[in-house]
Amino acid sequence: MLKKIVVLLVSVILVACSGKKSSSSEIGQTESTIRIEESYRLASNKLDELTLALKEFDKDQSMENINNVMDIYENLDFSFGADGVREEDLDKYKKLQLGIDSAKIVVEKTIGNKIKQIHKNLVNEQDHLLTSAEVIPVYLKRGDKLFLNFETQGNVTVKLYNADSRSTIKTYQGKKVLHDSLKIANSAIYLLEMKPFGNTYVDLELEKSVNSFKSFKEKGSKIKVETISCTAKDFGAQADPGFKIANVFEEPHKITLRSQGKAFFSGSSRSVVSMQIPSGCSDVLYNLRISTSQENRGDDGTFCKDMSEAYSELKILGRTVVEKRLSVTNLLREMLNKREPYREEEAYCNLYVFTSPEAAKKFSEGADVSGLKYDVNLSKLGTQSCNDRVTIPKGVKTLYFGFENTRFRYSVYLWLESLATIPITEYYRNVYSIEK
Repeated sequence: MLKKIVVLLVSVILVACSGKKSSSSEIGQTESTIRIEESYRLASNKLDELTLALKEFDKDQSMENINNVMDIYENLDFSFGADGVREEDLDKYKKLQLGIDSAKIVVEKTIGNKIKQIHKNLVNEQDHLLTSAEVIPVYLKRGDKLFLNFETQGNVTVKLYNADSRSTIKTYQGKKVLHDSLKIANSAIYLLEMKPFGNTYVDLELEKSVNSFKSFKEKGSKIKVETISCTAKDFGAQADPGFKIANVFEEPHKITLRSQGKAFFSGSSRSVVSMQIPSGCSDVLYNLRISTSQENRGDDGTFCKDMSEAYSELKILGRTVVEKRLSVTNLLREMLNKREPYREEEAYCNLYVFTSPEAAKKFSEGADVSGLKYDVNLSKLGTQSCNDRVTIPKGVKTLYFGFENTRFRYSVYLWLESLATIPITEYYRNVYSIEK
């Protein structure tokens, strides 16, 4: 900083003595000189730091001291152009450059000899709770030596795969303590799979050999993971509970509920819609839009399409973003959250869900609801537009949705869409690649 101030002060004095304005070339030259001097100062300090770090390494050849030397080494740089530089400055710049080059040669020789005797850490997981199968990808080059250290009190099967050739390299089963090393035959992404039987804690350390000073400096390749659908026979296939989606109605059911006052003369303030449940269906999702107007909306009839898209999106999110697959219950709820129907404040009605055809028939004929058997948990009094999930009771093949308009003056119009979910087992696998 002192040299920088002196240079600026000299520039000011020269300008003052000449009594003339500096030319643009003189100003540019001064700025260039200041930049070089600052770079010279920083590089000189770094070289001093490297000298001290090498002395510490000479006393104690620990990993900490090796990393300290390497950090300084990688950030030590000095360059300059000879044009416009004074002779005395040029001499000191060259001396510094020579000192840096010599110091780097020393580092490459002393550290290079040492690092061939050490291992580079790839993975270090201590006291890690393993509740399900986990896969750890690492990139290894041909000629590397992989060191595997593993310990657990539980029962874990450990496997090493070559992800590129889809081959199993080695399997360790029933080992509580494991120390092994393997020579890598091919440059590829390798997968270490740990599959527990029950929940257990593990200590895992993966290291690789260092063959040269250059390989020690190299940062590990980042691995990109993508999840794709596959069949049960594909390499790395994992089973995942899912379901297929089917429309219960080909088109939305459009229903008119007359007001209590109008129904007194003609029509009805009640209506019942039956839903035939497909074989194997576990849940029914429905979308109910209630309006005071008879006009259709653009999203009427798109419920099944919207739910199918939400299902595909959330299944991928569950695997790759959240890194924990959603339960079926949560998945259905998240799907419905993505498709809330348009809601009008003044449009509402009562909804009753029946499983008995006799109760549904009596409801449609005007019987007092208090005397009928209906599902209290699924029914909604004074509901506005809504969507929901109905879990199908065992043995039930038909659901009956009973609607009632309790308003005296105003009629309401309903659009009901429904789809069935049928459980299936889906399969997916992870695809690994090196990030560019």
